Amino acid sequence: MNNWPAHLKLHSVLSSTKDLLERSENDGWGSRTVSDSISEIDIVLKYVLQPKNTSPPEYLNILFGPTGNIHEISLANGWETEYGFLADEFESSINNYIQEHS
Repeated sequence: MNNWPAHLKLHSVLSSTKDLLERSENDGWGSRTVSDSISEIDIVLKYVLQPKNTSPPEYLNILFGPTGNIHEISLANGWETEYGFLADEFESSINNYIQEHS
């Protein structure tokens, strides 16, 4: 995946995260639900596949933030290890995506 174009790598990370979210239950801590996170990811997935887009939505950087909704859902549903990997991959891919579209 390291040699993929940034938008494909970003799409892969988001798709993998969506797959995990679809098998998850609400965590009971945050105000956002699993379906809220899936909806946000769906919007971003459509966005990154359109070549005319020059920069990602602002909230994209906080999707994988520590103590963010996706992180809390991963803890509540037992996939925190996968979350750590995906968060690292996301950080790398979003930085490359931004560089390619600057």
